[in-house]
Amino acid sequence: MATTMTACPRVWALVGIGAALALALGAPAAHPATSGAEVTITAGSLSLAASDFQPLAAALTGAEQVLPTTPASPWTVVDARGTGAPWSVVATATDLVSPGTPARVIPSSAIAITTGPVAAGAGADPATGIAGATGAAFTAPTGPGQTDVAVLAAPGPHRGAFTFTPRLDVTIPADAMASHAGAPYATTLTLTIS
Repeated sequence: MATTMTACPRVWALVGIGAALALALGAPAAHPATSGAEVTITAGSLSLAASDFQPLAAALTGAEQVLPTTPASPWTVVDARGTGAPWSVVATATDLVSPGTPARVIPSSAIAITTGPVAAGAGADPATGIAGATGAAFTAPTGPGQTDVAVLAAPGPHRGAFTFTPRLDVTIPADAMASHAGAPYATTLTLTIS
């Protein structure tokens, strides 16, 4: 009489696991790969972008008037030097002049600037600690540097981009003369960043 042997499914499963384990133990070990990267960063510069203030118009009333204006777009300071060193923005202003014969003049001391809130751009150092001007008047020029106004002073580190919208207040004296036709009173603000 012939006998047949049939293996139980559990036995076959154990045989299969044992074979897989034997292969895994005999397989060579994996070796990790390595890779490197280098980045050379060069220093950028300290810069300021400033747009013109919006034009003003007023009728004389016989009383002093203060006319506020802001630039068409915010001003931006960028410190890309990578040092964290202090920086500042200083402004000077010329007299307001309406050219003609004779030229009509309102002194620069009738102009005052307020920095306004300063906002840090994405990834920049916080704007905390940056000091600005609050109604700082340009003085009548009596010598070199007499019309300077500190618009911003950043003790550092203030790296990255910072925006602000300054306000310019122009005082029209009660005894001002009307501007010449087609020649509005104009001033030039010179901004220096260092």
